[in-house]
Amino acid sequence: MSTFDAMALRQEIRRARRALDMTQQELADKLVEAGFKSSQAQIASYENGSVKPSLDKLDAIASALGGEWKLN
Repeated sequence: MSTFDAMALRQEIRRARRALDMTQQELADKLVEAGFKSSQAQIASYENGSVKPSLDKLDAIASALGGEWKLN
């Protein structure tokens, strides 16, 4: 993943979460319900770009936030 893609990913996670008026903790809770280990701190690390989610977790994040994303 290029630097630009990583930036687009973190921005899209934050944008989509905020559009749903969802907290980081609420997103983490949805991932736990989907069978993933997650926490508010982990969601924050995705949004600030310090950690990139696995493809499986990224798919779960997209589902929790309402669908698929198109990242440039």
